[in-house]
Amino acid sequence: MKKESLNKYPLFSGLAVLVLLALCLMACTTEMVLAEAAPTNRFEVSADRISAETHSYAAANNRSPQDVLNWLTAQKDSCAMMAGQHIGHGYGTTAGYNDLVLELERQSGRRMGLVEADYFDWDYAEDVVAFNQPLKEHWNAGGLVGLSWSAPNPWTGGDAWDQSNANLNQLLDPNSAAGQQWLRQLDFAASGLADLQDAGVVVLFRPLHEMNGDWFWWGANIHFNDSAPYERLWRHMHQYFTQTKGLDNLLWVYAASPYAGQSWKKPVDFYYPGGDVVDIVALDVYDDNVSADGYEELLALGKPFAFAEIGPLNSRDGSYDNLFMLQQMLSRYPEAVYFLTWHGWMENGVYQHLPVAHNQNASELMNHECVTTLDEIDLGSSPSSGGGAQNDRLLIPYAVPAPVVDGALDEIWGNVTPYPIQQQILGSQGAGDLAAQYRAVYDRTSVYLLVEVQDDVLQNDSADDWWDDDGIEVYIDADLSGGGNYDGQNDYLLGFRLNDGQPRIGGASADLPAGVQLGQTAFNGGYRMEIKIPLAVMGYDAANAGRFGFDIHINDDDDGNGRDGKLSWFATTDNSWQRPDAFGPALLMDKAVYLPAVR
Repeated sequence: MKKESLNKYPLFSGLAVLVLLALCLMACTTEMVLAEAAPTNRFEVSADRISAETHSYAAANNRSPQDVLNWLTAQKDSCAMMAGQHIGHGYGTTAGYNDLVLELERQSGRRMGLVEADYFDWDYAEDVVAFNQPLKEHWNAGGLVGLSWSAPNPWTGGDAWDQSNANLNQLLDPNSAAGQQWLRQLDFAASGLADLQDAGVVVLFRPLHEMNGDWFWWGANIHFNDSAPYERLWRHMHQYFTQTKGLDNLLWVYAASPYAGQSWKKPVDFYYPGGDVVDIVALDVYDDNVSADGYEELLALGKPFAFAEIGPLNSRDGSYDNLFMLQQMLSRYPEAVYFLTWHGWMENGVYQHLPVAHNQNASELMNHECVTTLDEIDLGSSPSSGGGAQNDRLLIPYAVPAPVVDGALDEIWGNVTPYPIQQQILGSQGAGDLAAQYRAVYDRTSVYLLVEVQDDVLQNDSADDWWDDDGIEVYIDADLSGGGNYDGQNDYLLGFRLNDGQPRIGGASADLPAGVQLGQTAFNGGYRMEIKIPLAVMGYDAANAGRFGFDIHINDDDDGNGRDGKLSWFATTDNSWQRPDAFGPALLMDKAVYLPAVR
């Protein structure tokens, strides 16, 4: 944001720095308060709390940048979005970590997955170890670490907003005063990054951000119609850090400001320096309604997308709804892999509530099924939402056009991810006896399921006891109310028996809804069912952002004497017929599957 509307970095005076340095050298029980701290009725915590509490996590995070990038990349195809928090700069990072991360964990039971700080206004290389300490602690606890760098003006020594004398071309001239100062600034930042590298920490490094806006010395105001100087500066910095300084612990984050045709901005990809020197693309979004113009343009660059900064523009009194922000991101920008809120600060005597911890529904956000927290990060595997295995939640893309419900394998199904149905919850059939998978899509009116079953013996002989024959059970908890009993309103068990055109319901289910359709086809060694269920049944509305409880089971009768076995997608025991809290999570995504028109 522009400095006049988002003064994110209150400066330390020289006296304040000396005082804070003295405090840091005192006994570890000395209390510290973030320089841009919350009002006094908020948390004041001791500086030693980090070390005391992070050791509750057993495993250290010993992984490479590629491991981190692979894990983040895998999240874009699910509803998973890692939660992040900026904790400040200078000596304030320790207090920021305690207040905005650990205190929120105490309240919510969950810790931020990503923690970021900034090398802004931190010109004392000998103190960088103290600055980096909370980042190391967070990494060792199993989390991810980011660093932004709001570099001072190399011409004047002013802050990042000082555009005096700026000319990016001069910075690459080692014989110029500005070029020599720039190299000193690079060396300082490299010393901090090297300290983190020595500790095994991978860093999501976000330098020279919001370059397409007109408020920083490296921004659009300097070379408005010429992207080459910024691109050269970025590429030189990349080369200097990775080759000259030997830093191999960095993932490079290109973070632009949203663009909606403003005359004082350039498009988000105008200054993009190239895919070989960027690992993650991002937007810094401050908007009460989470408007992220430029999302599609950045996605087109083929990199994982993130909200590198996000928060309200006007509602900064603590009333902003974290869940509203999350729902907007999930529904409108589903491929985002993480989001990060800024720390708060005092402005004209009023505290600016930016952090998750200082706004409404903080605990609810941290415990949301689509939010990934520290305990769910597993860099040894590719996560789905919440850090589980890929098949632990159903992700439903939008279909254009929708399939015809006739049991035939429409062409569009070939573009949809299949989910295996392989949990053996009843009986002991082998793989040659029963196997199944399903796919799901939706359109403006309905959800469509395609279920393919391999079954060596097909049976339909149990009259009204439809569950004792070969067939499918679909479970829906439309409002995500869960619980140990069906609510009689929108908890459903829908049954679809082989060679039976009439959809059925379980005994505890709500009434069979209108509009449910079934198409089926038997073939040698199995059968296929195509099912249409109205969206009204699925509970698709703004309140739950397209989420609902879901499971699907396959019944198997081999001998005509009742059910012999059962497979499920999500459940681990056969009690879904009476417990909605046994269902798995499902999400209707903005991501669409298109079948090209025939020309």
